Amino acid sequence: MGAYEGRYIEVELEVSGRCVVVTSIPQGECPGCGSQVYKLQVIERMETLMRPEKS
Repeated sequence: MGAYEGRYIEVELEVSGRCVVVTSIPQGECPGCGSQVYKLQVIERMETLMRPEKS
């Protein structure tokens, strides 16, 4: 297993029926195979943003 290269990306999410662009998301990418990884905290935060708003 090789080292992942760190970079920042932007991600489009659907939030309450609207498209939202989140920028500066940290991501690791394998230079050999292109697999992508995220830290658990990043995934949890993106999932929180995607939850429907409570009325």
